[in-house]
Amino acid sequence: MRQPKASYDPSADALYIKFSEDAIADSEMILPHTCMIFYYAEDSRLVGIEIITVSHLSIRDWIGCLAYLGRVYLRSQFQKT
Repeated sequence: MRQPKASYDPSADALYIKFSEDAIADSEMILPHTCMIFYYAEDSRLVGIEIITVSHLSIRDWIGCLAYLGRVYLRSQFQKT
């Protein structure tokens, strides 16, 4: 499993976490009040996550995002195709 890479764009107030170099085939918005978008490969593995308005998240929002992220990431890594 490769190390995730993170980048932050201050002009968009967006954090992007990249888990693989796979092409993005699908996406879904999670937790609309935080504008959290998950990106998936063709085989449903998680490719990356984008969080918009990241500087406005409360500690409670961060804990919720991280807990959800952990579940989704683990599920996507062990998904059978």
